[in-house]
Amino acid sequence: MFITAKVKYGSKAIATMINSRQGKPLKSFGGVIFTSEENDEINSVNDLSGKTFMAVKKSSFGGWQMAYMELLDIGIDPLKDFTKFEFGGKHDNVVLAVQNGVIDAGTVRTDTLERMAAAGTVELSEFKILNSKKHGDFPFVHSTALYPEWPIAKTKGTSDQIAGNVVAALKQLKSTDTAAKSAKIIGWTDALDYQGVEDLQIKLKVGAYK
Repeated sequence: MFITAKVKYGSKAIATMINSRQGKPLKSFGGVIFTSEENDEINSVNDLSGKTFMAVKKSSFGGWQMAYMELLDIGIDPLKDFTKFEFGGKHDNVVLAVQNGVIDAGTVRTDTLERMAAAGTVELSEFKILNSKKHGDFPFVHSTALYPEWPIAKTKGTSDQIAGNVVAALKQLKSTDTAAKSAKIIGWTDALDYQGVEDLQIKLKVGAYK
């Protein structure tokens, strides 16, 4: 949504949200591609060709587009190489479909599996993570590149002074403040680089580049 505002209307990111996921402060997130631990036919992403696959929805960045980019990069075209491809509508629906054997593999945003495991809905040991990656101390299983969390942006005609005042106010927010707790965030930091998000949209022809 931000990249669309940037490309079409000249908006500019002025700060990035520090999200709170499972009590951890995160400036970025990714996607995870997974199958059932019991599925002996799928042990890597290369085994996904000819299998069934589920994502969250077409417009979901972490629940589809990140994985779509990753699959294309390794030579798998989801629109051609899966025997069945569908959207589950919600992240939890995708996980449950894989858990119950309704679908061979799926993708959701990072922390979904850990959140459902913490709630007792699933166990992490029930799933195999495909194309598993490591990025520094990022705490959740993931299969894709990491991308910045939500930005707050100024419109093209908004002065830098006003934007600076807004950022200064946001940076005073503490994780213990009512506003932060209500938003389930830790606070705000300097704007990260969103070029990777735009590059993804260019390649996939989605969002601002549809």
